[in-house]
Amino acid sequence: MPTTMTPKRILEARHGLDKYVPDFSDLERYVKIFREYGCSIVLTQGVYDMFHVGHARYLADARSYGDVLVVGVDSDELTRSMKGLNRPFDSFEERIELLSHLMAVTIITRRHTDQHKYDLMKLVRPDVLVI
Repeated sequence: MPTTMTPKRILEARHGLDKYVPDFSDLERYVKIFREYGCSIVLTQGVYDMFHVGHARYLADARSYGDVLVVGVDSDELTRSMKGLNRPFDSFEERIELLSHLMAVTIITRRHTDQHKYDLMKLVRPDVLVI
């Protein structure tokens, strides 16, 4: 992530890995700033492996519930722990790159195996949770 990353730059990003915020302290800061600007925050989480049109429609619909869509993407290790040793089919890097090209997605972050399933929800405290 570039050191000049700002919430405005994230909102203006049409695609690219500028949307990827791996550090939870940075994510928390961005969410706080978005709230100060009056933005409503939507959160969703998932694997997004073998990406298909249903994923794209789901994310576009999720974004319709607010101004900022934060997408938690399960790490490769977390995906393997839930879905088996043959998953994911697409690497984490490929999955976030694909998601970064979607206009509906504002911020992408990673969910790790050492995090509780509610950690991202507690950090973001979304106005809307889409599951």
